[in-house]
Amino acid sequence: MLKDLEARRYLVRRAQAPARLVDAARLLKEWASHYPITLRPKLNPRRFEADLDRLLKIKPDQTQALWGGEVAADRLTGNLRPAEYTQYTHAPISKLAAAGRLRAAANGPVEVLDRFWNFEADPAHPEMVPAILVYADLIASHDARNLEIAQTIYEQHIATHLRTTK
Repeated sequence: MLKDLEARRYLVRRAQAPARLVDAARLLKEWASHYPITLRPKLNPRRFEADLDRLLKIKPDQTQALWGGEVAADRLTGNLRPAEYTQYTHAPISKLAAAGRLRAAANGPVEVLDRFWNFEADPAHPEMVPAILVYADLIASHDARNLEIAQTIYEQHIATHLRTTK
């Protein structure tokens, strides 16, 4: 993977200096555009109906599930009424199913995906996935209202952490 980043000129290595990431903003946007095609389908997506009020009140330590997509976007911005309820978990789905009264439904509004990262949640938002994943989830939806909120999340929660160097 590092060799690929070097070949694509996102990573620069110089003698006697640490490797340096170049144009992180462009790399993130490329990753977000490829996420729904390459990684997301491998995350064992499952759809459910649920008691949504109950599901929204569950604490992450009860089910080891974190909010992504529209719910996380609403919690970050306060400007989106969720129609889709995306959760990521690495725990057996039985805990989440019992707590949220999930029932399998091919077109249900709740989607549960496997968690694919192994680092702690942001202490400011312990109930949700990293902002870059919220951004990618919204971009993947191709919904105009979500694309606008994705841009807001990028500007308010992501761009400040990216160092763009040429």
